[in-house]
Amino acid sequence: MDLSAVAAAADTSHMDRHRHPRHAERGASLVEYALLVAVLALGTLAGLDALQSSASAAFREQAAEMSDPPAADVASNTPTTAAPTTAPPTTTPPTTAPPTTTRPTTTTTSTTTTTTTTTTTVPKATTATGTWGATSATRDGNRWNASATLTVTDDRGQAVRGATASVKVEYRIDGGGWQTGQPVSGATSSSGTLQVSTADLARSGKSPVTSIRYTVTTVDAAGLRWVGGSPSTTLSAP
Repeated sequence: MDLSAVAAAADTSHMDRHRHPRHAERGASLVEYALLVAVLALGTLAGLDALQSSASAAFREQAAEMSDPPAADVASNTPTTAAPTTAPPTTTPPTTAPPTTTRPTTTTTSTTTTTTTTTTTVPKATTATGTWGATSATRDGNRWNASATLTVTDDRGQAVRGATASVKVEYRIDGGGWQTGQPVSGATSSSGTLQVSTADLARSGKSPVTSIRYTVTTVDAAGLRWVGGSPSTTLSAP
């Protein structure tokens, strides 16, 4: 109820009471009744509001008790069952591999040959010897030529190069005794040989040479000791 309206009505009745005394008394009574009714209505509304607030509080309290979890000691005696957890299925998207192109492969096999070189230590040569060989006697009219080859080797059988040899030359005239002629000398070649020859020997006449003999007297080989003795070779007139 609007109190300002009630007050305005009271003021109006008060003004009318002064104007009209009889009507004023009757209006005053009505105003008082109206005020009493308004006060009662306000009290009733206040009581209903308080009752509504009390009922709402009681309802909320009861609802809170109903929604509260059970006491701790009761909860401890009640087995707790965990809700099964179901993992969502995992879907792996299909993988599409790019097309593979196969190319022909050429295999090359390489063979490696390993050569093992074995080094043998050969003792150093210390001595040298000589032999005659490759003799020849050639005829040239009433004359003839005699030649022989001396080969010098060391004690390992290797040819000795640059060995200086001295050779004695002897003649036999008309079947008589040996006569000493002019000696010859020379150095061996890379093959270790030395060729000794005598040319223009008379085959007939007053003093024909029927044979000739070559004899090694000395051999000088650097770093080697000569142990070949005095080898000789004899050639007869053809």
